[in-house]
Amino acid sequence: MVSGIPAERRTLTVGAVLGLGHRGHGFQVALAKAARIVREREEADPPRCESVEAHVNVVFQVPGGAADPWPIEFDGLRAGRFTRAKRKLVIDVAVPDGLASEQAELFIAAALVDGVALARAQLASKKVIAEFERAERVASAAAEELGMRAEVPPIDGPRIGHQGGSSDQRP
Repeated sequence: MVSGIPAERRTLTVGAVLGLGHRGHGFQVALAKAARIVREREEADPPRCESVEAHVNVVFQVPGGAADPWPIEFDGLRAGRFTRAKRKLVIDVAVPDGLASEQAELFIAAALVDGVALARAQLASKKVIAEFERAERVASAAAEELGMRAEVPPIDGPRIGHQGGSSDQRP
């Protein structure tokens, strides 16, 4: 159990894989803040129906130094493993190398919202019936608290939400 809601009833979680030699302390601080906000938003919006709620685990892949033996080989977001029994889908987010500390919170905010949207699309394409409304509310509330406004794109550069190696551009 984390913060009052059993793990099996959470709809959105945040994690990270830090590359070997990673030096971005600012990103780690922003990610810890985002994880705390997500937990608080989940507690403020308890589950109403647990039978079909999906669990989206947004995992940030943070690049390491030049000597990192496991470089990140994708851009943007991609859908990872889906565990049918737990209704859990992992969404991997490639953090751009050299992301400025002052942009980290906005990047994370956009990734949370786009990650839930990608999860919805991915599971719909596999014909998995799942509810995403709570995860969407939690992600949107967390993104707003992190400073993202719906009418203002948070970051110039690759559009988060695209799966694969190439990506669209934010308007």
